[in-house]
Amino acid sequence: GLRTQRSPARVSVSFFDVIFCSGQSVIIGTATTAGYGYSWSPSTGLSNSTISDPSITLNNPTSLNDTLNYIVTVNAFGCFDTDTLTIIVMPLPISVAGPDITLCGSDTLTIGSSQVTGYNYLWTPSTGLNNVTISNPVATVINNGTGATTITYTVNTTFNGCSSSDSITITVNPQPIVTAS
Repeated sequence: GLRTQRSPARVSVSFFDVIFCSGQSVIIGTATTAGYGYSWSPSTGLSNSTISDPSITLNNPTSLNDTLNYIVTVNAFGCFDTDTLTIIVMPLPISVAGPDITLCGSDTLTIGSSQVTGYNYLWTPSTGLNNVTISNPVATVINNGTGATTITYTVNTTFNGCSSSDSITITVNPQPIVTAS
């Protein structure tokens, strides 16, 4: 009789594309299936390139999304399959609170930086600020006491779900009192 030769069956795998913010650590892949072996390429940023669900941490120092392709090869009982994941690493917005400053007495000053289209801003605390949701609020600082006071303002900047923060510390020295006699 005739012999029929069968080709080995393929392993069917399906992984999902991932989008995350620069510097974040996320899990890619799927749950492990018993008897399956996994190999990821490239291994850049992966916690382990031979497991089904490694974590990945990548940085994107640019102002544009960074798109990378990772290939996972799955081996099950001598049968292989591959899948390509598209990894998109979104940049972090740039938060600028400004340089620390020392003043005397009471003053009003603008902190922060120029507005960037698409960025959302939130300053804390709100004490002395004219608006906590703009990039460059006006801060009014007052020191009527005899010792220095400080206040630290932090801006949290968000863009496309990614965020960063920066702080400015304002030290306000008391105004000297001059008495002429």
